[in-house]
Amino acid sequence: MDMRRDCETLCAVLCEIGWSSPESEAKAVHVVELKPTAPPVRDVVVALDEDEPALEVRVRFLPPSPHASTDRLVTALIRANGAIRAGAFALDDDDGSVFYRHTLFLGDRPLVADDVRRTVLTALETVAFHAVEIVQACTARPVTIAA
Repeated sequence: MDMRRDCETLCAVLCEIGWSSPESEAKAVHVVELKPTAPPVRDVVVALDEDEPALEVRVRFLPPSPHASTDRLVTALIRANGAIRAGAFALDDDDGSVFYRHTLFLGDRPLVADDVRRTVLTALETVAFHAVEIVQACTARPVTIAA
């Protein structure tokens, strides 16, 4: 894995989709904070892991309400995970918030722009598909999420 080249590829694609600027340093980890008007997602982390080597997209939800039922939340995550073919929903050990992680293992091949686009798109589409049930479990009330 040529980390410098792969970081440049990652940065170029994130710039193309408006998640980075041309002046941004070509780095391995990008945290994209979403507008406060875009709940339930807090941010998206797009990162290269040189040790694996892999590209990971992690979509982090806002922390659950203190009134949320842990059993209901875990049931919603198990149901969602059973329906998806790649990636997984999980709970953050630190604050109990939900996140979805999708990883693309690269092996010896270089990262190309389509890898980044497909991995980000897959993660966002998966989260969008399962968001209503998960947010309802996180907030302990019915929720409507605008498309």
